[in-house]
Amino acid sequence: MTKHADITPRQDAPCKYFSERGESAIATTPIVVGSHYDIIVIGAGIVGLSAALALAERGVRVHVLEARHIGWGASGRAWGQVAAAAKHTPKEIDATFSPERSWRINETMARIPEIVSETVRRHDIQCEMLESGNLIAAHRPGKEHGLRRLADDLARRGYPVTLLEDAACTTVTGSPRYRVALQDRRGIALNPLAYTRGLARAVLNAGASISENTTVTQLERNAQAGSCKPPKVQSAPKASLSPPMPSPPTACTPESVAKSFLSEPIRRSAVRWTRRY
Repeated sequence: MTKHADITPRQDAPCKYFSERGESAIATTPIVVGSHYDIIVIGAGIVGLSAALALAERGVRVHVLEARHIGWGASGRAWGQVAAAAKHTPKEIDATFSPERSWRINETMARIPEIVSETVRRHDIQCEMLESGNLIAAHRPGKEHGLRRLADDLARRGYPVTLLEDAACTTVTGSPRYRVALQDRRGIALNPLAYTRGLARAVLNAGASISENTTVTQLERNAQAGSCKPPKVQSAPKASLSPPMPSPPTACTPESVAKSFLSEPIRRSAVRWTRRY
């Protein structure tokens, strides 16, 4: 039996420490009946707002729907560490994807702190950003061996990493518990809720719009030319969407997704942008 995921928004507010420092909450507007958008983004977290900002800066008409408040979910509750890494190591990514695709993934992951810090500076986001690097510490011998292998692989790829051992590791971590740690000088730290709010401000400045307290309850596809159904929402009226939305593509590539869901001018711009990475 298939279980349905619980998508009920959390009721507890994000960390008060994050909320009271850096960027303040911004004013948003309810979605307007009869409004027309090229794209509606569901979720005003870091991913949704980053996508909305990239699109709005390219002239796309974008509206963001958020069930509670900006940064209410994971984006306002994370630790705030921005690492130049994915969940899987570059070596694992190389073994999973084609050479061209794995190179693009690894190069993009390596640039994540640079991309975030550039966004902070370009939009003057007050998020207590600290460019201090990241540490990955091994807490038992089995992890130490893996960390050494990772350090060797990253160094071979030319990444600015250092393997700290024994006294050097204790000095940096402040604890004798860790004997080995990987120091990556590319990493940064920031207030995640303030960064998310700053992204929202940049989205509004770019000409897009955001509606909070608007829960999407249903999505429907309609292949009829010239029309498609808007998402069903609670606490907000409906909006008109364009262009038509046919069945999803079988191959999930930037080109195939863009071809199926975006109008031709927007598709060309979006595909050119994704190919930069």
